[in-house]
Order: sequence, then C-alpha cells, then structure tokens
Amino acid sequence: MNAEPKGPATAALAGVVIGFDNVARAVALSALVFAGAMAGGGAIATALFLVTGVAATLVLAFGPRLPGPVFSGVQNAPVAIMLPALAAVTARAELAGGPDAAALSIFLLLGGAAIAAGLAMMALSAFDLGRFVRLMPYPVAAGFLAATGALLMRSALQLVYPEVVVPTPETVLVPALAIGFALLLGLSAWTLRNGGMVLALLLGVIGTHVALWTSDTDLSLARALGLLQTAQPVPALITPDALRAALSAFDPETLGIILPTVAAAVLISLLGVSLNMTGAELVLHRDIDSRAAMMRSGIVNLLSGAAGSTVSYTSASNTVTAHGLGARGRLPIWTMCAMLLAFVPFARDLYLYIPHFISAGLLLYIGGAIVNTWLLEQFRRLRLADWCISLLIVLISLTLGMATAVGFGIVAASLIFAVAYARLPMIRASTDLRARRSTVDRGPAQTAWLDLHGHEVALVSLQGFLFFGSVVRLTTHIRALLERDTPPRTVILDFSRVSRVDAAAIAAIRKLELLAATHEGRIVLAALNPAVGAEFERSGLVFGADLTLSRADDADSALQAEEERLLARDTSPASEETALGALSRMIDDPQTARRLLDLLDRERLAPGEVLIRQGDRAGDVFIIDSGTMGVHIRMASGRVMRLRVLRSGALVGEIASYAGLPRTADVIAETEAVVYRASEERMREIAAHSPELAATLHRIVAATLAERLDRTNKLLGDLT
Repeated sequence: MNAEPKGPATAALAGVVIGFDNVARAVALSALVFAGAMAGGGAIATALFLVTGVAATLVLAFGPRLPGPVFSGVQNAPVAIMLPALAAVTARAELAGGPDAAALSIFLLLGGAAIAAGLAMMALSAFDLGRFVRLMPYPVAAGFLAATGALLMRSALQLVYPEVVVPTPETVLVPALAIGFALLLGLSAWTLRNGGMVLALLLGVIGTHVALWTSDTDLSLARALGLLQTAQPVPALITPDALRAALSAFDPETLGIILPTVAAAVLISLLGVSLNMTGAELVLHRDIDSRAAMMRSGIVNLLSGAAGSTVSYTSASNTVTAHGLGARGRLPIWTMCAMLLAFVPFARDLYLYIPHFISAGLLLYIGGAIVNTWLLEQFRRLRLADWCISLLIVLISLTLGMATAVGFGIVAASLIFAVAYARLPMIRASTDLRARRSTVDRGPAQTAWLDLHGHEVALVSLQGFLFFGSVVRLTTHIRALLERDTPPRTVILDFSRVSRVDAAAIAAIRKLELLAATHEGRIVLAALNPAVGAEFERSGLVFGADLTLSRADDADSALQAEEERLLARDTSPASEETALGALSRMIDDPQTARRLLDLLDRERLAPGEVLIRQGDRAGDVFIIDSGTMGVHIRMASGRVMRLRVLRSGALVGEIASYAGLPRTADVIAETEAVVYRASEERMREIAAHSPELAATLHRIVAATLAERLDRTNKLLGDLT
C-alpha cells in the first residue's frame, strides 16, 4: 500500500536517505573500477559520479510534466558488463605509461561507453524508435538484466578476494565481512523497507571505525588487511605522456576485444532506461513522457561521458524509496542534489574511509537484488520455457561473456518473434458508439442522443495472441485515441477473439490504465476467456466499476452499460420514449403523429407472449409504446439465440413488410408491454381514406430502414 503524502520534513528526509544511498553507490562503483595502483583515480571517479547523479536528476526535474520525485544516477549494470574490457585496456595502458595512464584509460572507456549510450538514447527519442527496444521479448530482457546482476555479484567478490590469493584467515576476513554485510543489507531492506538499507550503511561505516578506534588498530594496518581502501596519490590524468600512453592502449587488437562488450553495455543501458521509466510510472501511477525523458538522459550521458563519467539514467529503486517514504513534489530532489554536491569536495575522504567490505557488500546486495527481481521472482510469472531462456542468458554471461549472451539473446528473441509474428495483426476493428451499438434497439430520441455523444465510447476489437511485438501497436493506437481533440471517455477492449496474453501484454494493460487515468478516461476489458482472465488475475490487476480498469462479460454488455451511462445524462422530457414521442420526432409534427397513432390498433402483451413468430408471412409493422421485447432466432439444431432487445419507441417488422419475406425471428415480450400494430389491412384502409397519413407511415418505415442500413455500412467500413 502506498504511503500517503506527507509534509516538507518527510520530503527532505527522503532526499537525505536517497542522497546517502547515492553516495555509497558512487564510492562502491569507484572501488570496483579503480583497484591496486590505480586506486587514486577512485577519488576523482567518486566526485564525477556524484556530479553526474545531480545533473541527470535535475534534467528530469526541470521537465514540464514531472509526475513526482523521479531520480537518476550512474548505473552499476553497464560497468559490470565492461569490467573485462576495462581490464584489457588498463593492462596495456599500465605497461605503456604506468598507473596514471591506466587510470586515464578507464575514464576514456567509461566516457566512450556513456557517449555511445547517450547517442543511442537521443536517436531512439528523435526518431521515435523506442518501440524497437520494447520489442525485446520479456524473457530475453529479464535474462539480460539478471545477467548484469550476476556479473556484478561476481565482480564484487573478486574485488575483495582475487582468484590468485591463497585462502588464509587474513585473506578470507574481508570477503566474509562483505558477504555478511550484503546479508545485513538484505535483512534491513526487508524488515525496515524504505530507508533500511541506508541505515545499515551508516551503522556499518560508523561501527567499523568505532571498532578500529576501540581496538587501537592503526589505519595503515586496516588498509593492509583490506578493510579500508589503499591510499594512493591522485593521478595526474591530463598530461601528454599519460594521454599518449592511454590512447595507445586502444589499438585495433584491443578494440576488437572491447567493442562487442561496449555494444552489450549500450544495449543493456537502453533496456535499463526503458524498464526503469516503466517502473517509475507504475510507482507514481502517472504517465511519463518517455520520449522526452530519453532525450534528456541522452544529452546528460553525452556531456558526462565527455568528462569521463559512466552511463546514467532513471533509477526506479530511488523513486520507489522516495514514494514509499511519502515524499512528493521536487523538494526531495533538491535535498538529494544539495547533499551530493556537498560531498563532492570530500570525495577522496569518502573513498578512503568507507570500509572496503561495505562497498563490496553493497555491490553484492545490489547484484543479488537484480538477480532476484529478474530471474528468481520470474519463475512464478513466466512459463518454464521462457524462464529457461532467462537462465541460459545468465549462465552464458558468466561463462562465455556478456557479448556472447547478447548474441544468444538476440537469436532467441528472433525465434520467439518469428513464431508469434503469424498471429498479427492484433487490432481487428476500431470504432465508436456512433457506428457500433449494443443489441438494444431504442427510440429516435435516445438514438439521437447516443449519436451525439457516441464519440465518448470507443470499441477496439482485438484478436490473436497479445505478446511483446503486438502490444506496441495497441498502446500506440489507444494513446492516439486518448489524445484526439474529442477523446473517448471510455475505451472498450473486446478480447472475444484473443487466445492468450504474455507478461508484456499485461504490462501494456497496466500502461494503458495509467494513460487512461492521466486523460480522465476508463478502460473496459470485455469477453476475457478463462486463460486470459487467469493471467490478468495472477498479475494482480485490480478491476472495479468505479476504477479506471473494469471488466465486462462481453462487448455487448459493455456497450449497453455505456449507453445507459450516456442516457442517464439526458434530462430532457424527450428522453422518456413512447410511441407518440417517437412518431412525433420522426415526422416533426405531434398532431399528425397523434392522428396516425389513433388509427393503429393498440395491444397489450403479457411477459412471454409472442408478438411475431418466425416463419410467418404477415407484413404487420409495430411501434413499441412501453416495455421490453426480445428478438430470438430458432436455429436448425433447435437452439434458440437471443439476437436483440427492443425498447419503447422502437419500430419492428418493417423488413418483412417491405420485402415480402417470411418473418426471420420470434419477437417475444420480456416484460409487460404495449404496442401499436399497423396491420396490412389497416395500412390499406389508411391509404384509402387518408393518403397523406399513409405516405407519412411509409416514410417512417423507409427512414427506419435507411437509418439501420447506414449504421450497418458504417460498421462494415470500420471492420475493413
């Protein structure tokens, strides 16, 4: 359950909590990248990562339609993927120019990847190509993200326990502390939820230094044991020799090794920014202009990459934390940014005095949380075959590398897409209440009202298997409907021809729910088969008549409900249909309507009484004065099907009267009813004594036929 909005103090506290979280992550990420003789570069990286987090967050905060406190920052996943490439480059650079050149090569590679990711984000936004990222099958995308978590966990362990070290009590101390601290972070996050992890970080840092002080342990000994980061001088990066040596490391052979890894990091960044934006939308219950946000993130990555920082984008986890603490508005953003900027001058102290095992434990926890979210929890949500694809991607990334895993994922995605592609197109028809009505025939006054307001109800008929490739069209189509000059208030999605849905389709329905709420509209899911209904129920979608998302047994009942909703707004006297009112409206002459009605036979029917019998050749025409009639057809198999419902003011029997055909259906009173009968004999009498009234009656029948033909033509036009 979401926390209720609270005051400025809570908002500021949320900013402080997220600020501490970002500081710890920046230090941990710096420690992961800069190790050994290059540790001096970690202080520069920490400051650079903090500034990047501020810039990335502020760029989103200055957006015109900020839905709530949304945060951005440098991301662990691209760095975890690029670690093999970083190792290859730094090894060559260190041989050519020493630690300074090696540190500079790291900044060049991180910055180059951020620039590539920024350009890709800007291209996706400028050319509206984000749908191609969303075409990635859900199991493949989940596998990629889970793989980044697994790589991050492995890197965190290697940070505190290199493979070449022989196990001794001294060498296993820091790894054991890192694992224990990762478990403590998980326990804190689980028990205290929002803010629990930050509290554990603070207690871990303070507790470590208190323990060192009370035990009279010298800081140099703590650094020798690996408890604290090794103190190294800050490298002189921008020197001709360092730059020359660093650039020499990017020779053709090394580029052949690192470019596939950088490409994989860029792909994961695009998936990450898309999924994190979707996660932020679901938390805030608001639609985010993802195209504008993608462009802003791309610009930030372009600029921060030029300075040597790594990839940054929206952080769904920080957004969840702020929302869970009850913070709203921009105050949490200003507080977090002020806090990060305040820590920038002390970046070297942070890097040197935050215990090494805490940085490793934080990375280990983050990686484990990613694996849990995108792999372990998906076991209950995905089909076994889909989940196995995710698992294979994780295993391949750990054994053969992320570039190979990406190649496997693309092949798997192509195969999945090829199998499902035959089920397109998924939008069978799109119309509104002006052309597609329910099976209820009404009088002219109510019909005219529905014609006037029919644009407020859209009906979109779907078909086939709704999956990751087809739902993009659905969301695009519904967005276009809701953004029209006269948008519908209700969109009915007819699932009667939909066989199955996947996780991406369910996510799309959640997106449509948020989109409709943004435009003060409603989404009605009609005619869900048992399998589709079970998928929606398992996903946790909430339906209700008074909610943005609701269900209906079938499209006809949904249309009837919306017609009644529209008619309830008509308070004019003409809204109560009668035979006299219907005739008066059709001929625009109440006196003539009264004269004509007086010449017809008035009949009263009890419930269940048959007015018209299927197969009869009588050509009588009827006008319903009150009550409800049902139109039923008897099939050759003996089965009886209810086709339509007739309400007061409706005309019935006109087709057989004009065409001379046998009656095509039974018309039975469903309630006590009163009708006026224009029998063939009576119409001949009227024609003999009052030709003008006979002509009027024939004009009414012809107009009714024309109106129904026109509506049928409109419907056929929409269907094609």
